[in-house]
Amino acid sequence: MVTFISNIKVHVRRILESKWSPIFLALIAMLLVSGTLGTDIHFDDYIHRIKLREPDLWPSGHNSIVGLFAFGSGNPDHMRHAMESGMVPWWTSEQLKVAFFRPVTALTHWLDYRLWPDNHAMMHLHSILWFGAFVLTAAQVYRRFMTPYWIAGLAALLFAIDDAHGIPVGWLSNRNALIAAVFGFLALIFHDRWRRGRHKAAAALGPLAFLLGLLSAEAGLSVGAYLLSYEIFLMSDKPRKRFMAFLPYVFVFVIWYAVYISLGFGTNGSGAYIDPGRFPLAYLNVLWERLPVLLYGQWLFPNAFVYGLLPKPFAYVVLMVVYVLLIGIITVLIPILRRDAVSRFWALGMVLALLPVCAMSPDNRLLIFCGLGAMGLLARLFATWFEKDKWLPASKAWRALAGCYIGIFIFIHFIVAPLFLPIQSLGVDRMEEVMLERPILALSQEIDFSGKTLVFINPPLPFAVMHMPFICWDHGIAMPDTSRVLASGLSSDLTISRVDSRSLEIEAQGGFITNTFDRLYRGTSVPMTQGQRIELTDMVAEVQTLTPDHRPLKVRFTFSRTLENASLCFYQWKDKGYVSFDPPALGDSVQIAKVNMLF
Repeated sequence: MVTFISNIKVHVRRILESKWSPIFLALIAMLLVSGTLGTDIHFDDYIHRIKLREPDLWPSGHNSIVGLFAFGSGNPDHMRHAMESGMVPWWTSEQLKVAFFRPVTALTHWLDYRLWPDNHAMMHLHSILWFGAFVLTAAQVYRRFMTPYWIAGLAALLFAIDDAHGIPVGWLSNRNALIAAVFGFLALIFHDRWRRGRHKAAAALGPLAFLLGLLSAEAGLSVGAYLLSYEIFLMSDKPRKRFMAFLPYVFVFVIWYAVYISLGFGTNGSGAYIDPGRFPLAYLNVLWERLPVLLYGQWLFPNAFVYGLLPKPFAYVVLMVVYVLLIGIITVLIPILRRDAVSRFWALGMVLALLPVCAMSPDNRLLIFCGLGAMGLLARLFATWFEKDKWLPASKAWRALAGCYIGIFIFIHFIVAPLFLPIQSLGVDRMEEVMLERPILALSQEIDFSGKTLVFINPPLPFAVMHMPFICWDHGIAMPDTSRVLASGLSSDLTISRVDSRSLEIEAQGGFITNTFDRLYRGTSVPMTQGQRIELTDMVAEVQTLTPDHRPLKVRFTFSRTLENASLCFYQWKDKGYVSFDPPALGDSVQIAKVNMLF
């Protein structure tokens, strides 16, 4: 039996250290996500389609390829138009700006719509090919920095099957993360070739690849974390020489950021996106919360995204647990970090790589760069533990703690991850089907939308309802005049009271604008005030009372028609879809329980 196990270990090592293993792992990863070939476009993809095929239909100041990822211009006229049309909810800040500068990625989408505009399978194949390049370049990075090669192969295997990569490959709009990572990993490879081998061409190719990464997605900045960590831990030159080697990347970043700002890109008014350059204090205020949650999402389970759906008091309790678990991981890794410079390189790069993406609400799909260092560390930990290196601490307490964590890591990263990667790659498709497509199609069979205003009392995801016109368009369904979202079903229990023939008051037990999706449209930097009125042509929303943190607690909605008017159709989310909602009689109230749903 011992001989049999030893032979298996030998064969596995040979496979992992083979020069063909990066290609083999890339093919396996691509196969695991191949189910996306049978899916369509989703959410932001619809906006891309409009901008590339019917740019005049999109109410924004950014309609060119350069502005493909601009979803809110910061122009009050544009945002009011979007509110009137039902594309954003009533609580949206009129100064909302969510505009990203990603021309390299935009070019790949432009090619999709030029070459195969109605073939979504080819678009997804395009993303899968980028995913293959993503795994292949990561594997080459590991082989440059880790010896023996079988450990590098183990790190590449863990990286290739990491379920955090599912949404970036399965959602066309998130392709930008893969492209930025490919160029980022190439920058690291070129930098190492220059610094170790003195390849003059690589000295220029490194900053060029870094620039292309930045022009693919803002997250491309994260490779700078590894470049800095490289100079700190892997080079023994004098500090001045190491600084000069890093300086070209600083220069590239400064030029890129200056162009970024001058073209009007950035974010403002959103609680889901915080621009660190414009609002450094707001960014630092969420950093202590988002960074550990993302680290937890990388190493453990479940997805960091779940944290954004938790009520704040409970979320802070969970955050304390997250800190304790991370301290345990650090304790297990300390002996390796003390001994191995490459492990220190991975660790610092992993943490610093999260700083750019902490500008967004936590989600495992943001772990593209963080995972590079994490899987390098994890492979080193596995190899050290199972090889029973003599320098490991003899303490029973440390060995018990390490054994516990390693067992958990094996279960999560070797069993759960490859099972969840295909599921995660279909996650956005499933979310749209459950939250948008299926419920809207069911409604369309009950009533003719023509001439109607659809009023959704408590949709689980207001974000999904905003995309209803695209579903109608794709399925040839008559468009409603408009749609209105009154509250979010995931936020809290709702008390709905009838005030007069045209008015309802809704009191949310935990207040409005509670979860990640609600905060997408308005953050704490633009608080609402008591008595504030949002006036639309067919409805006025007036804030009656506020929570202590200046979010609406009770809001009165006054429509231009009586609530019983046949053109007003009220719906509430119940079980797995929308059902008709009858407004209560004058002076009466009804309660709707919070929607319990995790994605």
